[in-house]
This record gives sequence, structure tokens and C-alpha cells, in this order.
Amino acid sequence: MLRRKIAIFLSLIFAININANNADMLVKMGKAFEGNGKIEQAIGAYQLAGSEDSKSLEAHSCLARALYKNRKYDLAEVAYRNALKVKPENLQLMLELGNTLILLDKTDEAIDTFMCMLILAPNCVPAMGNVARILSSKGNISEAIGIYEKMLTVVPNDVLSQFNLSLLYLTIGEFKKGFAMYNGCRWTLNREPRPKFSQSEWDGSTSLYGKCFLICSEQGLGDMFQFIRYAKKAKALGATVIAQAHKPLVKILSLCPYLDIVIQEGAPIPEFDTFVPLVCLPEVFQTTVETIPSPTPYLFAKEDLVKYWKHRLSEDKTFKVGICWQGMIEQDSEIIRHFASKRSFGLDGFKKLIGVDGVTFYSLQKEHQNGVVADGLVIKGFGDEFDKSHGAFMDTAAIMKNLDLVITIDTSIAHLAGGLGVKTWVILPYEASWRWLIGCSDTPWYSTMKLFRQKDLDDKYSVFDDVKQELKKCVIEKD
Repeated sequence: MLRRKIAIFLSLIFAININANNADMLVKMGKAFEGNGKIEQAIGAYQLAGSEDSKSLEAHSCLARALYKNRKYDLAEVAYRNALKVKPENLQLMLELGNTLILLDKTDEAIDTFMCMLILAPNCVPAMGNVARILSSKGNISEAIGIYEKMLTVVPNDVLSQFNLSLLYLTIGEFKKGFAMYNGCRWTLNREPRPKFSQSEWDGSTSLYGKCFLICSEQGLGDMFQFIRYAKKAKALGATVIAQAHKPLVKILSLCPYLDIVIQEGAPIPEFDTFVPLVCLPEVFQTTVETIPSPTPYLFAKEDLVKYWKHRLSEDKTFKVGICWQGMIEQDSEIIRHFASKRSFGLDGFKKLIGVDGVTFYSLQKEHQNGVVADGLVIKGFGDEFDKSHGAFMDTAAIMKNLDLVITIDTSIAHLAGGLGVKTWVILPYEASWRWLIGCSDTPWYSTMKLFRQKDLDDKYSVFDDVKQELKKCVIEKD
């Protein structure tokens, strides 16, 4: 294989030497480089090809895609525009240019590009979907819903449109419609099979009294913390409750008295009568915004660890604040990862809290437990054994019970703190997850939680000005 690729390179070089102005041969060389994983050399070949023939559609489009793949989005934009000068009505190139503009945060230009596509092809689903996605990210929820609903008249079985629309229904509190659509499409979109057993899936229509009820784990750690509350309702209906859990959660969920058995996902499952996937529970229990079960607390810390950390922190007489500034961003799609990245504010936002007297900040980030100093922001850690020797989240939960306040971005830490019933402030991006609804500073999911929302789309960190003012008030009240 290697000899064959070398032979291809040599033959291409020979051909180009014979006819140095042959853009087609330069494109072929670029493709050969690209196929061999040499993206920089491929980009160079495509650039030469475009210089040799400014009207070569293939040279410009190959260059644009290689630059996009190499995450050089500003240069990719130029290359896409050059390609579109050659063929202005190429819908695929317009779509790729629009996606590039999204990644450059040029969302108005991206919308213009997608709208041009819709002039050429009024029912172009990718263009409509991208316009709706941008509108929802800007807070224009009703307009985005209208576009998705129109899309589904064109392509009723488009799973991505169903999924995005379901999240918007949930965002505006239309839980019945939202959960039904969400649970109907998400398995296909996520390429995960819906759990299937010989036992029937519970739909809420039959009695759970005396039955062994299995809750199947799914999605992230925060989802597990948030929705395990429904197990308490199943227990109240007379069920014996078995909960599957992600490995890091087995130990802490085992402290919940309404869970009879907690098993790690993948482990053998005890005998049971019926089951429900975790995130189907709100739909099965016919949840509305008004009927969200919000017992506080419904998650628990281990008592001896609470006492241990109380002693460890007893010498600190300041206002103790635990902070979490970074979540996990695991998405296959570059576009989805781009939007998801906006949930994290990093330390730059928390640096705005410098200058509040009488406060000690503690890290609730597992990977930052030896202390952090960043431009004057001092964050104490709890040492290398944090959440290791006692188990994942075990120290975190016990420490939270001994803090005056938890300030966190939207991550599993927020749901753990809310479930424990500790005072919690969650910093939300301009486009927040559906579960936080719209506009409100409180949440029906957690009675001890306050939401701080980014108000200015173009100023990511201004929300911390509000947090700082509220934090000053809390310190004064404690004193």
C-alpha cells in the first residue's frame, strides 16, 4: 500500500513538472495527500490549484473542505466564497459556508446564506433546520418552533427536526407534547437501541403495587441525578425499585432510601416485573411544570463523611463557596459541539468574583484539587484523594453539605447540589438547556436553587456582575 501511494505521488509530481499550469493535476495531488493524512500538504496543493485556475470549482471546494477539516474556519470561509463565485447556486457549498459561518459566530451572515438557499429551494430542509437552530440560540423560540413545524410538513419523519422541536416544546414548558416527541425520536437519533426485555415496559397504566420495577440508566450523570427523583414516586406506589446507574453513581445513589437495589449498568440484573428508561419517567408520570416532583432533599451524603468534612472545614470562618467552572463537551458534530461549548464559562467568568471580601472559594472540579490561582482568583482544593478513596461524588456531596453556597455552571454538580438541597446558584448561557425553561430565576426542579442567566448574547461574562452583587449581599447577611 505504501509503495502504491509513493508511486502515485511520483507520477503526479512528474505530470505537474511537464505541465506546471495543470490545476486538475494539483487537485489530484491534494487528494492524494489528503488520503494519506497529510492535510497541510493537501491544503498547499489545493491553494496552488486555485492560483493556477481561479475558475476551478474543485480546487476551491476541496481547499475549503480541507481547511474546515483542519479547523481553519476563517480561511475556509474565503475558500467557500471563491468556490461560490464559480458556481453561485451550488446548494451544498452554500450549506457548508453557512455551517462555517456558524463556527465563526457570524450567525447573521449564516442566516443570510441559508435564506439564499431557501430562495433557490423553498423546501430545503438543511437550510430551514440551520435557520431554526440559529434563531433558537438567539432566543427566538417561537420563530424556531414555527420553522421546525413547517419542516415536518415537508419531511414528517425527519428525526433531527423532531428532536430539536421536542427540546423547544420542553423549553416553553409544553411537557406533554415535548416528552412524547422527544422519547419518540431520540433513540434513532442517538443510535442507541431502546432497552428491550421480555418483560413489558411500564406506561403508567398498570399498578406497581408489589411489583419489582427497574429503572434503566441512560444519558449523562446530571440526567441521572435529576430524574432519579421519580423512583421515589414508584416506591410510593408500592414497587420494589431497582436502579441501574453509571459506575461513578452507584455508591452515592445507594444512599437513597427509596432505591432498594442499585446496580452498575452492564452488571447482571435481578429479576423484575417491568421497567422504564430513566428519561422516560417524566412522560410516564405525566409531568407538567406544575407537577414536577421536587422533594428536598432526595439525594444524600454519607453522614460520617459530612462530619469528617465539617471538622476539616471548621477552622475556615469565612463564607465558603464551592465552584465548578468547566463541564464535559462530548459531541461528534462540530456544529453541535460549538453550541454545547457555550455552556461553560471557564475561569474567566469566575475571575469577576475577585474582590468580594470574606469569601473562600473551593474547587468542586475533580481534576483541580491541588488549588488554583488565576489572575488573583484563589481557589482552594481538597487534595489528591478527593472523591477517590471514598468513591466518586462521595466527598463532593459531603463537602457541599458543609458549604455556604455552591456556584456552578450547568453540569452534574448543579443537579447533585440541587438534589442535596444545598443553596445553589447555576450560571446559565444565553441559550440554556430546556430543563431551565425561559426567563425565570428559580426552577421547579430544585427549591434551593437560583438561576443566573446570561442576558447579553455578545457579552458572555456580564452575568457574573449579577452574581458578584448577590454574593456580596450573602456575605453581609451571614455576618
